[in-house]
Amino acid sequence: MIAEVYPLKRMSRGLSAFDYLVPETWIVERGSFVQIPYRRSIISGIVKRVKDKPIRGITLKTIDRVYEGIRLREEELSFFESLAHELFQSPATVLYSAFSHIPKSNDVREAKASFSWLPLTLPRSEAEIVVRLVRLMHERSQAFVQAPDIRRMTALILGYLQSSEKQKVLILAPTIRDVDLIRSRLSGLDPWIITGVESAVERFRRWRAFHRASSGVLLGTRTAGLMVDAAVTTIFLVRSGDSNHKQEDRNPRYDMRELVWDFHERFSANLFCFDVVARPQLLSQISASEMVSWPITQDERVIDLNKDR
Repeated sequence: MIAEVYPLKRMSRGLSAFDYLVPETWIVERGSFVQIPYRRSIISGIVKRVKDKPIRGITLKTIDRVYEGIRLREEELSFFESLAHELFQSPATVLYSAFSHIPKSNDVREAKASFSWLPLTLPRSEAEIVVRLVRLMHERSQAFVQAPDIRRMTALILGYLQSSEKQKVLILAPTIRDVDLIRSRLSGLDPWIITGVESAVERFRRWRAFHRASSGVLLGTRTAGLMVDAAVTTIFLVRSGDSNHKQEDRNPRYDMRELVWDFHERFSANLFCFDVVARPQLLSQISASEMVSWPITQDERVIDLNKDR
């Protein structure tokens, strides 16, 4: 049996997967994480497909190891392949940006870091506003939620999660500071955190623990968003208009504000974008009934430079 494997390595667009022999007693599937010999080193890879074809006189290297208990689901690997096609990148490069290093051990006991919560307080007069907006969010599968600041955005997220048990949730924020502010006020929740400052091995451990769980919260920056999980039920994009959601300084260049809509459609996950004002691009993706607004004193005005002089 032969497996086509994507090496977890930055590669030119013309290079994709390479053939490796699979030992007869091993079980390898599409999406399996493996170790492979590559040139003079041993690196990790992800199986593209398995085929039962004769070797035809070509000397192939053999897979060194299969990582047990973890693999990409079909829809997750298909997402990476589709993204690579859209970005004109090799699938290996896109996969490497998410899973650059895989730990040798399957231990996940250190996957979560301990931290303390701060009280999330709002004026008593705003309690009815939070209840009303949370109810409106539950009635929709996608919406732009207008809120004046991070504290009130977090209050809405917390209210939504407390009224919906056993969810698998992804919360994306533009900066590490925003992640810290949200994390400190998610009272009663114990999220996995991925921001890109942790080591690649620790990042994989946290993603693997979240991927295996039936419910829970993954909170992070755009780095967390690229480590997809098809079982996610709800996605919150905090401060959706912030340019830090876009990766533009190195390949693969992607905009998480666009990718979450792909997640929403592919994985049937609810999607809620939070900000003070909606981006003009977002207004073309949602209807007027999907605008959920915190009461404000001033009206918004959208100016189209092609029409308004």
